[in-house]
Amino acid sequence: KIALCFLTTRDITHLRLWEEWWSGNEDKISIHVHYSPDKKKNITQNILKQNRIPITIPTSWGDVSLVRAESLLYKHALMDRSVAFVALLSPSDIPIRTFTSTYRYIMGSRRSFANAMEDHDIISDARKNQYLCSEHLKQTPICLAHTKQYNIEHGCYPISQWKILNRRDAKQFVTMFRDRSFVRLFTTECMDIEPSAVAA
Repeated sequence: KIALCFLTTRDITHLRLWEEWWSGNEDKISIHVHYSPDKKKNITQNILKQNRIPITIPTSWGDVSLVRAESLLYKHALMDRSVAFVALLSPSDIPIRTFTSTYRYIMGSRRSFANAMEDHDIISDARKNQYLCSEHLKQTPICLAHTKQYNIEHGCYPISQWKILNRRDAKQFVTMFRDRSFVRLFTTECMDIEPSAVAA
């Protein structure tokens, strides 16, 4: 299955498109939804209410809470052993190819899909690979020690939060939050990114 993980604060904009897309293929997907407790008033669609995961947290735009919510979605989705991929979706996303075409492509690849900002020159050449302990960032002893510990002193760059991960990578994503020092590295010690980007 492909787990469709909706991280949202409101109704799905084009729900009918999604329903038509997966119609007849419900056995090949599972749906998981996260919205903050304070966003319940914005949610009217039954599909979101019925598939909301049991544990949710308050989220803020451009904050690591969104990454934590993403992890909760994956953790819940991976409880189903038949899930081979997880797809993180926003309420405004739409499918642009048929279900069969999309399913075959994803399942046939066996790899994860992530939109690296570096690949699209969204950040300047001067800032590429300089998101950790560079002249732009806090160069605290703790930051320097942790980046060396995790072997990420170089080659670190932001990616879009919206992605498709295979089961192995989704498990690693969930496991990441067990390492408190690693999470602290990206939340309090070594961050200097635009508000629209979230370290993951």
